[in-house]
Amino acid sequence: MICIRRLLCIIDSSNVSLTNCCFQETKARISTPAFEDLEQQDKPLSEPVKRPLTKGEIQESLRSAVDNNDVEEIKKAVQKGADIHKDNPEVSGTPLHLAAERGRVEAAAALLELGADIDSFSAAWASSPLGAAAWCDRCEVVRFLLDRGAAVDMADPDGHTPMHFAASNGCVECVRLLRDHGAAVQVVAAEGWTPLHEAAAVGSVPVVELLLGWGAQLNAVDCFGQTPMDCAISYKRAAAIEFLKDKGGFCTLDKKKESELDKSEK
Repeated sequence: MICIRRLLCIIDSSNVSLTNCCFQETKARISTPAFEDLEQQDKPLSEPVKRPLTKGEIQESLRSAVDNNDVEEIKKAVQKGADIHKDNPEVSGTPLHLAAERGRVEAAAALLELGADIDSFSAAWASSPLGAAAWCDRCEVVRFLLDRGAAVDMADPDGHTPMHFAASNGCVECVRLLRDHGAAVQVVAAEGWTPLHEAAAVGSVPVVELLLGWGAQLNAVDCFGQTPMDCAISYKRAAAIEFLKDKGGFCTLDKKKESELDKSEK
């Protein structure tokens, strides 16, 4: 008769053998090629080969560097082949126009050092970089470009100069900077507007006063017979209307509006 204790030992021994057998079988299965393939898949992949940048991407890297005012990246982009003269009519013009629009003085300086044309024309702005800076009230760029010799009276195809643009924004500082560098005051655009017409239309009394002090014609008429006073009345610029009237300004077209204005003041 087998002792119970010995029987238990036999059972335990059988279990160990069975366990060892299962372990060996599992081990054998794990070492099969299928599992080896899975192990290979878990390994980190090597870095993909970088493709060369396209011309468009290189050009865009230059514009991005200009927008970020990053001089070193501007130089790198040019070394890679970016064109500092390329005009993009849909996105802020040339790189220098972009620098002018965004007020990036350091970028503008870097572009000029690399050979950018300070008076380049852009279809996007129909103007020079100075015109773009004046239009956007970027006084620091206006000052920088003027100090570097930008053409102060370079006009767009319709005859508007940087002085027109600065006056149309009522930007006293830009107007002063332009005048200090010899900008013309009584310059007439294709439709007949002078900087004084522009300033009156936006109601900028400080700019109106400056322009008159520099000799602008108070009652100059445009191609439609409008004086600066007419412009101020058309856009309902009450302060400019009062100032121009005190200086002797008159209307040529809006007599009815002027009479109504007189009645309202009484």
